[in-house]
Amino acid sequence: MLILVVGVGQHVGKTKAVEEIVKAFRGEGFSVEFSKPLATLNAFYHEKAFERILEIGEFVSHDVLRVSELVKGEEKLEILNPVFSLLLPIDLEAVDWNTTSLESPVFQTAVVRIEESIYVVEPLSRFVKSFLKRVERILRNREISKVEIESVNDLLLSGRDASNEILKKLKRKSEILVVESSGNLAYPNEESLEADKVVIVTPGKYFVCDGERYRKAAEIAGKLAYLRCEDVVEILKPKKGYENIKNLIKKELLNH
Repeated sequence: MLILVVGVGQHVGKTKAVEEIVKAFRGEGFSVEFSKPLATLNAFYHEKAFERILEIGEFVSHDVLRVSELVKGEEKLEILNPVFSLLLPIDLEAVDWNTTSLESPVFQTAVVRIEESIYVVEPLSRFVKSFLKRVERILRNREISKVEIESVNDLLLSGRDASNEILKKLKRKSEILVVESSGNLAYPNEESLEADKVVIVTPGKYFVCDGERYRKAAEIAGKLAYLRCEDVVEILKPKKGYENIKNLIKKELLNH
């Protein structure tokens, strides 16, 4: 069974929900695997997660680190989180006070990792030096490729396609595959949209719906590569929410 976990808005508690789902199914004796196909980390706004990256010397989502410890699988972090982007703070003085750059995630992207390949987005002179120097410690002994800002979107889309194949393999290897979406994306890649069940996380409440129903709503909403979860749930209007994720798991997932 493939369970997709999505969030209405960002930072609403998707990873907490994933952890509880993983623990519940493992407790029932199922083989469980986890994946976060796409992940983005803003080093300025998530300082603790950024410090964790510097500590382990790997460009990987801190959410993946948390859940992988529960799964205790054999898969490499690059497989559990095939596409990762690191955003660094822009030095406004260096970009002639172009404040619109603060609204562009692509312009703030410094490093992209697709599986084991690492790409550095130039020019690096646009970033605050103290943050850049810390990242360069990890890059120092790595084989890297340099790309221009204009290539970032195409690069991420190619990674998204590659993550589909990884998800197919993980699904074949486990009885339960739990997939966490990124931010408020309605789905991280095409394969994840083939979910049997979709858990929708909102501030303070959790919902679940049938995967086919969710797919149809996504198609009505436009099925864009970066479709927002908000656009899908406005069509779905899910009912019977739970304030406790454990109750949802017991009544809606384990019994199915």
